[in-house]
Amino acid sequence: MFFTKTAPKQDESKKGAYIATLADNYLQNTLHTLNDQFVKDFLRGQFASLKYTLTGYDPTDLTYDEKLKLIALLYELNIKEKGIGNAKSEIEKIGLQIKDRLGVISAFNDGIKDLPDGVFSVHRIEGLPPEQLKEKLKLCIFELDKIREQVHINVDDRTTQLAAEKDVLEAILYNASDGVFALDRAGRIITFNKAMEDLTGYTFNEVELKLADEIIRIFEDAKPLETKVYCAMPGISSEKAAFSSEKITLVARNGGKKYVKMTSTTIQEGPEVNIGCVVTLKDVTKDIELETMKLDFVSIAAHELRTPLTSMRGYLSFLTDDIKTTLDDLHQKYLEKASIAADQLHVLIENLLNISRIERGTLVLEKTSQNWVSLVRSAVDQFKVSASTGKVTLTFMQTKSTIPEVYVDRTMILEVLSNLLENAIRYTPEGGRVTVIVEESNNMVVTHIKDTGIGIPQASIPHLFKKFYRVATVLKEGKKGTGLGLFISKEVVKLHRGEIWVESKEGEGSTFSFSIPEASAE
Repeated sequence: MFFTKTAPKQDESKKGAYIATLADNYLQNTLHTLNDQFVKDFLRGQFASLKYTLTGYDPTDLTYDEKLKLIALLYELNIKEKGIGNAKSEIEKIGLQIKDRLGVISAFNDGIKDLPDGVFSVHRIEGLPPEQLKEKLKLCIFELDKIREQVHINVDDRTTQLAAEKDVLEAILYNASDGVFALDRAGRIITFNKAMEDLTGYTFNEVELKLADEIIRIFEDAKPLETKVYCAMPGISSEKAAFSSEKITLVARNGGKKYVKMTSTTIQEGPEVNIGCVVTLKDVTKDIELETMKLDFVSIAAHELRTPLTSMRGYLSFLTDDIKTTLDDLHQKYLEKASIAADQLHVLIENLLNISRIERGTLVLEKTSQNWVSLVRSAVDQFKVSASTGKVTLTFMQTKSTIPEVYVDRTMILEVLSNLLENAIRYTPEGGRVTVIVEESNNMVVTHIKDTGIGIPQASIPHLFKKFYRVATVLKEGKKGTGLGLFISKEVVKLHRGEIWVESKEGEGSTFSFSIPEASAE
């Protein structure tokens, strides 16, 4: 009896050939689209009979099941690296190209049944007999009904959650202490909280969908502030920078005035949801009124003190001129100390009056054209005696032979120079140096007062030009001062359209600098 090897069925042979071709092509594609070494490391040790030749991997000797495992592993790897959508599209594209090239429709329909779930889903249904197709369709309808039911539940839950969040947000917004309103892209009011009702005297029902420019009367520097300035309108980019101002006056329905800080913010998705901006108004009326009362008190007190002080200084001057020579040394020192104290009090009162004028905006500069070098040199000369008494070397330098003239209020700018020179000499130890340097830069005349004194801690520098601020190390050393000179200097320089700044290192000295425009730039 002769035994012969049973030949495989023709369809099964074609099915195996299709899967073998798919495994080979899918492997080569993965090696090409992903990092070659990465794929090799991933497959290392997975298959005993997977050969690697000069031309690449050869999966010929793998069994049918091993080829299916190879495809599944590669599919899993592609999902991880490319995402399930791209991985599925890629393997199906390769599989369909092999089917068309080999013309093996039946082998294709049989082979894809063994591939991972989710791959060739549509084609698997196409290859099913009518009865199986009906069962599959019933199962799909059942699954779709379950999904639809779950979606409805999720939508209902999310809708309820969003409604609750909306109610919470509206409650917070309505009861917020600051006024909040929102405008659409046409400038109409779409949100208006209780604080806004209190500020304006209007209710939301009265103003809803009305133009803000007709209802909310706000002014900046006495000029009406229109919505097109602080809110994104059609034709204006939604990336418009946020608007803010601390000098806003709001006129209420009854004509009453409120002072507010205003911040307006555009919404990135504003054009899509028809929102122009959200505006916040913080009522600072009481703060402004309190500040005004403080300024009134300071101004009245300073004026009341000035009158008797003028008499005191006059009598002291008379005594110094007429009877000083008749007094002994002790009484002469008493008279000098009284004169110095009266002069210090005079400076303090003038500083308080200047602060009152600055903060009210009533300080008016009387500018004239001045030779800046001569002006600075005269200020330096006035402090020569003071510097010599403190054994400090005071020198003046200019970087160029000619410095342009400046357009300044001589009295006020001399006060700036005096403040800076006095501080430099006061806080420079014996044997130190104070150097005044004048230079020209970018149509500005810049003056530097450089000393080799005690310096300023870095933490104090940001606060140095604030009212009444004094450096802690200075207080410890018992140095006298009011903390007003630098504040006044900063404001006077600002009124001259210049800038003032300081560079300092504790223990190594400081350089105070300020710039003012050349007369030709005015």
